[in-house]
Amino acid sequence: MGMLSGIIQQIIFGAVMGCLYALVAMCMVLIYRGTGILNFAQGEIVVFGAFVAYTLCVTLHWPYWLVFLASFAVCWLLGMVMDFLVFRRVVHKPHLNSLMVCVAVGMIIRNATGQIWTFDDLRMPPPFSDTVFQLPFGLVLSPLFLGIIVISLAIMLVFYLFLNRTKVGLSIRATSQNMTGAQLMGVPINSVYALCWAISSAIGSIAGILTAPLFVLNVGMFLVILKAIVAAVLGGIISLPGALMGGLLLGILENVIGTYSPSWIRHIFVWVVLLTVIIAMPQGLWGLITRRKD
Repeated sequence: MGMLSGIIQQIIFGAVMGCLYALVAMCMVLIYRGTGILNFAQGEIVVFGAFVAYTLCVTLHWPYWLVFLASFAVCWLLGMVMDFLVFRRVVHKPHLNSLMVCVAVGMIIRNATGQIWTFDDLRMPPPFSDTVFQLPFGLVLSPLFLGIIVISLAIMLVFYLFLNRTKVGLSIRATSQNMTGAQLMGVPINSVYALCWAISSAIGSIAGILTAPLFVLNVGMFLVILKAIVAAVLGGIISLPGALMGGLLLGILENVIGTYSPSWIRHIFVWVVLLTVIIAMPQGLWGLITRRKD
């Protein structure tokens, strides 16, 4: 039972990280579907949102519910500014152009974050208690872990309903499927682009607030978030359910395999998964499932 309970415990821990990967992967899927840009600056945006929350929470002593709302609003504005100044100008340009722009924007945000706050390590207080409580069979859990899972899944559910049940969401979907056709139907394309970047950045701030208490908060935390790219590709890059599936699967496998194998395997495992998916099944898991259903 000891070995089995240990694996179950690692699955629980992996599901926590998997939900965070899925949340960030969902942001990347939204940008890719709406604009055709794979946003390699998403990790830096997430870290920027976490530092904004740190200031509001630790320096100004705001309550956490207000910290969530204010960070969401600040990063929403950041997303719109980035779209207006930079990203709108590389939509429909060669992929290499948008890739290099994302890398440059990410470096600018990373260094600006370090200059505004610090390049040193900070401790982000958790929005929920991180005191663990005992479960049967020696398992442990904490309100922090439960809060991360519940908030992440709730945001993804709300966003899925927004994208599929609202007029604005349908405009985003129409733009992603046929930009010219959507424009002919009266969809304001530039507004859709701005909205995609705003939503992606704002949700990224929530991911940053939830991720920071699990690690040391510093500008290098974007490397952890960068793994969400693998989750997005694993899920199929254009599918929100695929992002959830890819994130959870990646988080669980990374944690279980990293626990029961040498540490160097854990460091390369995620990137081995990325190479395998790109080479063996570029359509991702969700694309594989939907094709089989057809």
